[in-house]
Amino acid sequence: MVSCITLTYYVRGNPKTGLCHLKTKGILTHMGEMEYGPPLPKELMFKRLADEGITVEEAADQKYYPKELNRAGFEDLSYSDWDDVEELSGSCRNFLAGPIISDSFETHGERRDWRLEAHEKYGKVFSDLNYQNKLRLNVLGNVYSGLLSVIKTLDRKNIKTPQAETVRELSKQLPDLSKYRDIPTEQKREIVKNMEKVAHQFLDMLSRQSK
Repeated sequence: MVSCITLTYYVRGNPKTGLCHLKTKGILTHMGEMEYGPPLPKELMFKRLADEGITVEEAADQKYYPKELNRAGFEDLSYSDWDDVEELSGSCRNFLAGPIISDSFETHGERRDWRLEAHEKYGKVFSDLNYQNKLRLNVLGNVYSGLLSVIKTLDRKNIKTPQAETVRELSKQLPDLSKYRDIPTEQKREIVKNMEKVAHQFLDMLSRQSK
């Protein structure tokens, strides 16, 4: 038998009343894993989300990129610095494989509250899907910050190879994310498309070297 504890926790207070509201559906198993609800088939979850006005667009068939990356043009990077390039490669792959989950909420606070309820209602299937949502700023930020970090290293090492210059050119395509939370969903979708191009071009550049 698996022992478990129902966790009761407080979520942010109501700004008008100053009172907190209660959440009690999180379950902590003896393995230390949080569970938020019963398993639910993905197709059924999509239908229920659609009834709530939520649209889920899964990623189209993905272009294959080899996992082995050639270091040509990056030979002067240390192994730890090269790890950053490989990490950015992984972030690009994960981003391209993620879905787009769009809604009509007017504020980020409303969206955050809905996500908490959806985690409880739909369980791990939703949690995993939402974690990869391309419209989430954190998901965009993995590619954005990863690319800038690699460029910073290339500048510090004064690496001027054609491959390094290609990476620097990609940074000129990065969108402004400073007001991302406040812009309409359609503008966010355009930013996602732009970031998809950046991710593809970065992986294309490393994959061409591998041939």
